[in-house]
Amino acid sequence: MYYGKLRYSANGSVVYLKDEIYETNDSCITSMRLWSGDECVFIDFCVAIESMDDYVELEKKVEKICNKLRIKITFEFDLPIEVFKYIEGSVDFGDDVVVMVPCLELGVSPLPPVILCDEEVGVLKETMEDDGRIFKYQQMYAAALGKKGLGERHMYLYSILLDLTGDKRQSCVEKLILKLEPRVDTYVVEKEGKAKGSRETLYTKLRNEIGHPRQGAFVRTTGKEIEQCIERFQALVKKAIKDFG
Repeated sequence: MYYGKLRYSANGSVVYLKDEIYETNDSCITSMRLWSGDECVFIDFCVAIESMDDYVELEKKVEKICNKLRIKITFEFDLPIEVFKYIEGSVDFGDDVVVMVPCLELGVSPLPPVILCDEEVGVLKETMEDDGRIFKYQQMYAAALGKKGLGERHMYLYSILLDLTGDKRQSCVEKLILKLEPRVDTYVVEKEGKAKGSRETLYTKLRNEIGHPRQGAFVRTTGKEIEQCIERFQALVKKAIKDFG
């Protein structure tokens, strides 16, 4: 058996997470440590493999865990972070030591610094023990938060609600929105068609004004409305994923 330690890092905004160690039953990874420092999030992997042939499989497992962890952090804290990248570490094969080429240029997040300190949330444990039921939606949510344009982000978030309802009909999304936020503003539909005269929620109105611009709907006005409600909409979508995913 050959042993080693690999360290991966993701940077951007300042993130302080619970320093956490997780023991695994994996055939290649014996334990992991998630910790924060130097304006980065780090994850250390203690590994044990039987031969050099197992190293490729080990890399695939590590990359998969790093991706799940990045998505989990983004989902739980509304904080997009950079992709985790290898920075140091090796596996000792006696006469041979396998070392990957470190990626030192990790990039800088365009977001302003955000400081998180939550000793109650075991992000690593939750990530490793997640049954995968809502991972698809967490992934979609993380992709939405990665969109710089608020209009595009709003459309991505709305698409998650469409997917959650199953049949992807706007009327079903409206019921879901009203269930989660009963006091959300509603507006009379003025566009010609079967829905004319009915009412639609603020989030659906904005989605329709982006996707199907109607007469009298000005881009500047719509953008301002999205800016004012995007955080509420993100919170609603996150709750929908947790409750109905």
